[in-house]
Amino acid sequence: MIPFYESITHEMRSFINNGINFPLHLHQQLELIYIHKGEQDVTIADQRATLYEGDIAIIFPDCIHGFESKKEGTRSQLVLCDIRHTGIFMNKLLNYYPINPFLRKASLSDNIPYALTELCLEYQGDYNIAACTSFIQLILSRIFPLLELESKKDKFSTDYTSQIANYIHNKYKEPITLDDLAAYLGLSKYHVSHIFAKSFKMSFPKYLNSIRLNQAMARIETTRDSLLDICLEVGFNSQRTFNRIFKDIYHMTPGEYRKTLGHSKDT
Repeated sequence: MIPFYESITHEMRSFINNGINFPLHLHQQLELIYIHKGEQDVTIADQRATLYEGDIAIIFPDCIHGFESKKEGTRSQLVLCDIRHTGIFMNKLLNYYPINPFLRKASLSDNIPYALTELCLEYQGDYNIAACTSFIQLILSRIFPLLELESKKDKFSTDYTSQIANYIHNKYKEPITLDDLAAYLGLSKYHVSHIFAKSFKMSFPKYLNSIRLNQAMARIETTRDSLLDICLEVGFNSQRTFNRIFKDIYHMTPGEYRKTLGHSKDT
């Protein structure tokens, strides 16, 4: 499994994973997930579906979502795109939300798997952003006629789950507590804990650490920064805590993970 990270700086990304596992999160990019083989559980806002080969889901900007893969051999393609490249679809992406974001193979145009394949080839090759933009807009031109939209303002005005994810996304580098989050939301700690149990399927500390760990893995993969600098940058208070939690989740230390990437700097 190749982790996918919340902090996205590329204008556009397209890559295939052997199954994706990532807790509920949100970001400002358009995202698509397409299943090449196997099956993938996808949660978008308050909906959850299992996608199978040839199915696709569209995730609008700032919409909470997460992934869970349980079947070996699954191959899922993720596409992330800055909305500046979505052309005439940008207004709808910013202001609306699909009532059903999950689309099945039988309803999809053959243009969609073609464009997705070409996006992967472009991203791995010369990366012509104009070509990538054309493929994204081709995909959206085939998807949008299949969607029934509603106002995003109406949909999410009282959505505490999205507010929690957004708060932690902005504050995970700081020593935040459940008390801080409850005060921000104007709710009791008990109410917030209940939201975590129901919507996130994990406790506040576990979710916070999962976000910090995934950000740390992104830094390990893309920089040569020291592991101490990385662990402090993403919000852990000590390298010992960072190492212990990392190993509990990924069954190897951060230094061992860096070595698997072929990086020489592992301290």
